[in-house]
Amino acid sequence: MRLEPRAKQGMFFGAIAGAIIGVPFSIMTGNWLCMLLVPFGALMGLAPQLLKPADED
Repeated sequence: MRLEPRAKQGMFFGAIAGAIIGVPFSIMTGNWLCMLLVPFGALMGLAPQLLKPADED
């Protein structure tokens, strides 16, 4: 599946947001499962790009 540049951008910014939230949480709690917020954030950034119709631009 080829991703459009907008989808890649959404994944990138979602991963950045997940890292901004996940890294401090994992450091404060000592639980490294908080780092799962990084891929979860990337998927959340990708989802709107996959769900909207392509001709909506």
